[in-house]
Amino acid sequence: MTIFLAGHETTANALSWALYAISKHPEIQAMLFKEVNSIIGQRTPKPEDFMKLQYTQNIIHETLRFYPPLYIFSRDDGGCQNRRISL
Repeated sequence: MTIFLAGHETTANALSWALYAISKHPEIQAMLFKEVNSIIGQRTPKPEDFMKLQYTQNIIHETLRFYPPLYIFSRDDGGCQNRRISL
């Protein structure tokens, strides 16, 4: 039971942080919607569609980099000041 709850909680946290980060950047949100609409459109998504959603994958990876599921291992940007986007 613990494994089930732990997996559920970390997925929910990752999704929550991703949605939070996207909400802070309307231009990223627009690009994400454009990608999803161009690949999936109005049909029901299929598992193989995820591999085509490269921008979406980048958002998920970046979210997990900044907000890892194990809060003990938090990350920062290393003092980089020339990033285009900060989560």
